[in-house]
Amino acid sequence: MWQPGKIKLRNRFLLCSVFAAIIFLMFSCNKKNLTIKLEIKSSAPQIIYAAEKIKELQQTNAIIFSDSIADLNIKAVIDSVNLKSEAYRIFSQNNLVEITGGDVVGLMYGLLEVKHDKKNI
Repeated sequence: MWQPGKIKLRNRFLLCSVFAAIIFLMFSCNKKNLTIKLEIKSSAPQIIYAAEKIKELQQTNAIIFSDSIADLNIKAVIDSVNLKSEAYRIFSQNNLVEITGGDVVGLMYGLLEVKHDKKNI
């Protein structure tokens, strides 16, 4: 049976693990800035908007976006088979954060969630 409390708790746990990984990387790097590689293959307007919002984090001068080797890789993909429309999932392991959306709107929501939470660290 579906229980909304469990889903909220699971989402919070996933977000906490994502940002724990980001914080760990920020403090473990000897560099002043955290380098992030953003891998997005969709050219949908919603995804372009979310990517531009994430890149606003560069204004903090603590983050640099790169197309080459990075401290943190953020990969965004769409999985309409395992996720419903507008749904998203965030998975973090080591220096990889994978955001999966059920469609372009779900992927946009996931990207904006990462941007929002990263901004508040």
